[in-house]
Amino acid sequence: MDRLREEIRCLRTKLEALQPLPGSTEHTVIGLLHNLSAAVEKSPDVRLLAPQILELEHYWLHSVAWCSALSKEIEKILIVQEELSDET
Repeated sequence: MDRLREEIRCLRTKLEALQPLPGSTEHTVIGLLHNLSAAVEKSPDVRLLAPQILELEHYWLHSVAWCSALSKEIEKILIVQEELSDET
């Protein structure tokens, strides 16, 4: 879970430094990462993060440009979560 926390924290920090406008893709992702981060802190079981992961994944698939750096960063978080799920 530490690796997942770190990936979430790093991406949030990067996005927050950009000071994105409300309604932008980056601003929306910050909100989704905030929700995921809060869930990670409350639960030691990665399987209980499914609602937040699904929300992030859905937004990523439908609203984030595929070849963008943001897409790659979100994908990294999703891969870490999946790896953790496979370990349990």
